[in-house]
Amino acid sequence: MTAAAQSAGVSRMTWHRMESGSPSVSAGSYARALDVLGIAETDELAPASVRPIGMIPTRIRVGDWPELAALAWSLQPDTLLTPREALDLYERNSRHLRPLNLTESEQALIEDLRDGLGGDVRT
Repeated sequence: MTAAAQSAGVSRMTWHRMESGSPSVSAGSYARALDVLGIAETDELAPASVRPIGMIPTRIRVGDWPELAALAWSLQPDTLLTPREALDLYERNSRHLRPLNLTESEQALIEDLRDGLGGDVRT
């Protein structure tokens, strides 16, 4: 328990509260714990085509999104971004977005990021 808590960057008490299902633990702590346990990959790395609309993934693989990959050309396709990092890339480079090249799922991702994180992406 101590090693897992340290790996996740939380205290032993917080780890215990997570195991007990306490609602006082932050979502970020749960996300780090899932990552440490190797459970998070099954959800966060789901192919873009199966992502439910309205759900923001915990990590966004650059190569799964054609326009994001074009905007982040200096990053490897397997690079994982947080939702905030992905939204920031879309926002900072919105003038370079090619709306006709956006797939329906990437357009939905941008809208979900905007709705969930309060961004202002122009597409």
